[in-house]
Amino acid sequence: MNAISMGGTMGMGGMMGGAGGMRGAGPMGKPPTAASMMSKMDQNEDGYLDTSEAQGPLSD
Repeated sequence: MNAISMGGTMGMGGMMGGAGGMRGAGPMGKPPTAASMMSKMDQNEDGYLDTSEAQGPLSD
């Protein structure tokens, strides 16, 4: 099973697009944190992202 642990979210900015790749910064507000994005994608609430739950750049 391929999964990403919810506890290891430090440094995820590079995986999520990094500086310049993040959308939503600027007049619309701050971009979401890696932890908030992971908790939204964790459909079965087991604390891990399975490959079937990953969305966007994480699904590649």
